[in-house]
Amino acid sequence: MKRHVRSTSQKWPIVIFGIFCATTFFACSRNAKDTELEPDGSTQLTFEVIGITDEISEGEISPDDSTTPSGGSDFVQNATRKPSNSLKQPFVATTKMVTTDDFDALITFEEEGHSFATMGDSTPSGSKLEQINSPGKKGVAGAKVAAAMPAGNRYRILIYDNNNAYVGTIDATSGTAFTPGFPVFRNTTYTWYAYSYNSTTSPAVPTNTANPTLTPAAGITALLYDSGTLTTVAGSNKIDITFEHKLASIAIRLDARGMFATINSVTASNSTAGSLSSGVLNLRTGAYNSVTPNTSTTALGNWINAATATGDTIKVAYFYTAATTPLTNFGVTLNNFVINLDDGTTRTFTAKPFTFSTSFTPQLGRRYTGTITLIESAVNVAGILWARSNLYHRPSDQGYRFRHRTSNRYGATANPVGSNEYFNWGARTSDINAATQVLNQCRQVFPYNTWRLPLQTEAQNLVAATTPVKTYGSSGDALYVAWNLGTSSEYGINWLSLLAQGRRGIGTNVLADYSLLVTSAGFFWTNQGGGTTTAPTAFYIRGNVVALGGTVSGGSVVLEEGPRNQGMNIRCVRNVNPTT
Repeated sequence: MKRHVRSTSQKWPIVIFGIFCATTFFACSRNAKDTELEPDGSTQLTFEVIGITDEISEGEISPDDSTTPSGGSDFVQNATRKPSNSLKQPFVATTKMVTTDDFDALITFEEEGHSFATMGDSTPSGSKLEQINSPGKKGVAGAKVAAAMPAGNRYRILIYDNNNAYVGTIDATSGTAFTPGFPVFRNTTYTWYAYSYNSTTSPAVPTNTANPTLTPAAGITALLYDSGTLTTVAGSNKIDITFEHKLASIAIRLDARGMFATINSVTASNSTAGSLSSGVLNLRTGAYNSVTPNTSTTALGNWINAATATGDTIKVAYFYTAATTPLTNFGVTLNNFVINLDDGTTRTFTAKPFTFSTSFTPQLGRRYTGTITLIESAVNVAGILWARSNLYHRPSDQGYRFRHRTSNRYGATANPVGSNEYFNWGARTSDINAATQVLNQCRQVFPYNTWRLPLQTEAQNLVAATTPVKTYGSSGDALYVAWNLGTSSEYGINWLSLLAQGRRGIGTNVLADYSLLVTSAGFFWTNQGGGTTTAPTAFYIRGNVVALGGTVSGGSVVLEEGPRNQGMNIRCVRNVNPTT
């Protein structure tokens, strides 16, 4: 018995040892299967776009408020307001005025400013996205935020395993989370590369996925890029994509507000072949394998509204370049530029080249803006540049504009007093009781300070001018005095025409000195005041047209002085030195 007991006691350690080994074996076997990367059915990758760093939303450029007056009195040659330092851009290369026979243009070229908020700032919800802190991302310096990527834009993701073998691709759309259509494994390291044209066009899968590269369309396609690496865990693995620009963009901004028109259509191209360059992007490294100047000019056909508030008055289109070498005298040519006029017609301009006359070195991911602010051209008589048509005030937006009716047949004069073209001297609006000497109305015309009321001496020069010879005549709806420059113009005629539409009486909408059949007169304010404190006056041009039964027999142009609170027309002159 004792031996038997002793024998049994000796066997128990063997049994326990066997159980321990079996348990260890099965545990090791299961761990081995985990490291062998077998899918468990629950591991999942989810990709979603957070936004775009260093982004200024394309298609939503500021309408340049620094050129728009905020009101107040600047009457009688007050100095120009200077923009606040907070509006200054980091780099402004050029600002100049270009004069053509058909229109003038204020040309600027600048680098757009970039600002980065941090977590905890007061940015309104939805306008900025959260601080970049995403699993599977490469390290991001600083606490930058990203601007939202437009919903519906397409992007592509390439996924590789820890052996750098191509696993698969996702064709995704911003605004929606996407998962791969193929199985993924827990405890596995994946590397992903995401890229987009920032448009609704889906990028293609590279032909060689072992060494993937991408070459966007020359000059007119944006390129966004992001990449990262992560090791999966069982369950959900969410990856946030924050794109960055891999090209420098050059926005061409066409502003027709100074022509008081909306843009009907326009095409354009860069002026010099080779000023833009294409690159072959290595998707593995995020760097360019090669950069090559484009052999031909690039056409801009995709013009969009620059901002919602300004509608069709400002259009913008984009060039893109992979070059980081200096560009000199970068320019564009506008072709077949058509604007919509306020009388329901259109005006077409032939090819117009514009050179920004600057040298700059583009930096990848930054945006540069060349702005062409179009301005109605003027008529030069006696050395003074006169506006082609009358000023009027538009109550709907409190704006000051010129009529598009530049011919002697002015139109809509059956009730001219209702045209908002009659102002008390220096009044803010055309109201009969508007206060006088409040502001220089011509300075309020966009772009601010480009025009002004004529000085008394300039009015005297016009009155005394003998070249070109003054003409007195009658159109279907107005008598007029005009100076005919005799050259062709895309405005139809090239005249300085002062219509004899009378004046509004003091405190009344009844017109005086106005007739379509007999002698009539036109009255146009100057910037010069006179009289006494109790009886203030101002100087004005009076153009008399002598007629009988609509047949004109002569006339005269004189400078007179009269009460400030009577309504007269205004014909602005170009402010050739906007700083005065």
